[in-house]
Amino acid sequence: MDSSETPTTAPQNLWRLIESAAEKGKCIASDCDPQETLSTLERISWWWRYMEEPVEYDSFALTIHGKVLRDAFALDVQIIENLKLMMHTCQEYPAFIYEMSVRIVKPALVPIPWVSLDSSIKLPLIDAFERPRVIRPVVASEESAVGGNWTNVCPWCFSLSATDSEIIGAFSDFIRSQRQEKGIPNPKPNVGKRNRGFSWRPIEILDQKRIGLVLNGSDRSHLSKAKREVRAALGIPNRQSE
Repeated sequence: MDSSETPTTAPQNLWRLIESAAEKGKCIASDCDPQETLSTLERISWWWRYMEEPVEYDSFALTIHGKVLRDAFALDVQIIENLKLMMHTCQEYPAFIYEMSVRIVKPALVPIPWVSLDSSIKLPLIDAFERPRVIRPVVASEESAVGGNWTNVCPWCFSLSATDSEIIGAFSDFIRSQRQEKGIPNPKPNVGKRNRGFSWRPIEILDQKRIGLVLNGSDRSHLSKAKREVRAALGIPNRQSE
């Protein structure tokens, strides 16, 4: 990345953190078959593919979903905790910004994975780019149920001898009648929910491009969109070709 791509709005120290992390990456072997290199990248660098999988650890290697990740970046038991943390916090977008930007800064290097980063680099990125997940409350006490979108206090009890489906049916009828009474339409089922996992595909596409694999039109478009997003987040002017 040349000097014209220095951030114009993002804090300079944040950009220096990204550059310093990128410098610590490892060279991509230029004499290997691209498919073999891609397989290696998937094994040592694409950690996001294993976030939802069961993780076990022994003294010799990190085993994730039946795959063994060799000690390419001093992987240790802490990686397990980092992967679990990713699943329960707001780190996905900061991690995405990091993984994309270090590849843009140093195209010839395999970066240190987010899950292996020192907290001195990771925490400023989390502070700058975290996207808290909005959790919509569905149950409240009578005192805290403020506003017109809550039911009246239930005037009856449920029979514990009834089946779950019978109880759910009765409760659904009550909710339906309350919405009709208050003039509230049924909410769309997907509003306010996160239905798909965060897409890491642009980073994988960028890795394919970096090792010389040919991208199709859809992949090129997907990558260009992601690059523009990352550049905008970091305050870097977008190139006309992207």
